[in-house]
Amino acid sequence: MDYILFHKGKLPDYLNISINSILSVDENANIHLITDQTTRKHEIYTANINDYEELDFIKDFALNLKQNDMADNPLWLTSLERIFYIEKYIKNNNINSFVHFDNDVVLFQPFETIKNNSELDLKRFHLTPLNSQNMVFGYSYSNSNKIFFEICAKIKEVVENYKFYSKKYNQNKPLNEMKILSIVQRENENLINSLDILPYGDKKFIFDPASYGQFLGGTHKKPKTFYRDNFATQAHIVGAELISKRISVQFIKNTPLVKSDLGDYSKLTNLHIHSKKLNRFLPNNYKNYISTF
Repeated sequence: MDYILFHKGKLPDYLNISINSILSVDENANIHLITDQTTRKHEIYTANINDYEELDFIKDFALNLKQNDMADNPLWLTSLERIFYIEKYIKNNNINSFVHFDNDVVLFQPFETIKNNSELDLKRFHLTPLNSQNMVFGYSYSNSNKIFFEICAKIKEVVENYKFYSKKYNQNKPLNEMKILSIVQRENENLINSLDILPYGDKKFIFDPASYGQFLGGTHKKPKTFYRDNFATQAHIVGAELISKRISVQFIKNTPLVKSDLGDYSKLTNLHIHSKKLNRFLPNNYKNYISTF
């Protein structure tokens, strides 16, 4: 399977751990890194975004972020940009099916295992829902570049008609990449499918949008410590279930597991570690295939 990652700016140490987790878990993995940095690793394919044309249509989006005091955090912009750079990359390299997730994700299951044990609609793009208003790249899978190109066109339409969609779906408040993806899903149910994130219904594998990783590892500003309670919020689908104690999550013998009070039991395919402390959650047989950038 082709795994496509994106990072703009200095390459962080935790990106190495994310890549090494993929290579440790999936022996059929091909890693592709799209970045604005110069790096050479024979274990991965790299592309520099400076070799692509600028995304001019995003300039108004960037200006709106600035007007709403959201420009200080570059992730608001780069999280949206990466979608279109991935579009360019798969088009240039004729990649049809691929997996993509954020750089602070640890992988625990190879794609073939997921494909054989999950209900994947091959005619839609698969993505993890955080809540009813936000879709996130905790894990995503595309079986068709045609579908992904259609999604990119719909995202571009939202970006180019920003004020209309902001008023229609977000009370004139700023839109971000997560909300835009949710809008595209709501208006085009045939394009984006929500991956399973809860263990109910005898699911062998489920996916972490962000909540399980935040519960186990904390957030970037408040990483989990011995003296700090696990993080969960009612604003997340998973968080509400954790707070109600309808489900519980544990990291046992290098494997993340989720149980429900109904007796359902699922393994997590991934953990989205917002604290960036990925080294605390390594899969079995983890190896350092690539050195620090």
